[in-house]
Amino acid sequence: MLLFAISPSFLFAQDIIIKNDKSELKAKVVEITSDFIKYHDWDNLTGPIYNIAKSQVFMINYQNGKREFITNSSTESTKVPTTVNNVSNTESVNDSPYTFMPKEKNKPKGYATFPDRITYVGVALNNIGKTTIPTIVTMTDIFVAPNIALTTGVTLMYDNSKVETVIGTFSSKVVSIGALVGGAYYLNQALKLDKTKGALYIGAAVAYTYTAVSSDALDEMVTSGDFGGFGRVGGRLNFTKGFGAFAEVQVGKGDPGIIGGLTFSIIK
Repeated sequence: MLLFAISPSFLFAQDIIIKNDKSELKAKVVEITSDFIKYHDWDNLTGPIYNIAKSQVFMINYQNGKREFITNSSTESTKVPTTVNNVSNTESVNDSPYTFMPKEKNKPKGYATFPDRITYVGVALNNIGKTTIPTIVTMTDIFVAPNIALTTGVTLMYDNSKVETVIGTFSSKVVSIGALVGGAYYLNQALKLDKTKGALYIGAAVAYTYTAVSSDALDEMVTSGDFGGFGRVGGRLNFTKGFGAFAEVQVGKGDPGIIGGLTFSIIK
C-alpha cells in the first residue's frame, strides 16, 4: 500500500528534456550554461553528469511544473528571466515553429478589470406627478466576479397631498423608506460589448419597505412594513469612463417600475 501511495509523486518528480526531434530524456537538470545543459540520467541520479547541446533541445519540463523553452539566438525574441538551480536563463514567450509547443494564451482583456463598483442613482419615471417627491432609488453593484455583482440599495418616497372625504378635506403625509439586496449578471462578455461604453444586465432583489402615514383624520401615525421581491433588467450608457446614464425596468408586485438616472463607476 505504501508503494502505491508514493508512486504517483515519484513518477512525476523528474525533469523532462524534450529534444528538437520530439524525443524525451528523463533527467535531473543540474546546470544550464551558455552552450550546454548538464544533467543526471533519471535512472542513475548518483552517476555521471551528461551534457547535451542547447541547440539540440527544444524545451525542458521541470518537476515543479515550470516549462523552459530553449531557443537559438537566431530565433530569440522577447524572453522572461527564469532561474533553475540558481542558474539564470531565459524563457521564450513567443510563438514557435513547432506545432506541439504550448502557446501562451492571451489573458482576457477588459472583463477581468470590469468596474468593481457601479452606483445607480435615479427616480421612478412612472411615479413622477403622482407623489410630491417621486420614488428615489440608489443601487450599488459590487462585482464579486467578472460578470456577477452583489446589489444593495435604498429607496425613498414622500407625498404630501389633500384627501377629500365625505366629512371634509384632510392633509395626508406618506413617507416610505426601503432597503434592498440582490444580485445582477452583466451580459457584456456574452454580447461582446465594450464595458467602458456601457452595459446590459439582468438581476433580482428582495426589499423591505417601511411606510409611515400621518393625517389630520388620524389620531396617530400609522406605520407598516412589507417584504417583497422584484426582477430587474436594464442598460447603462457611459459618457465618460466613470460617468453615464441608465434605465431599467423593475417587475414585482403591482405595476412595473421604470427607473432612470445617472451612474457612477469606479474602474480598477
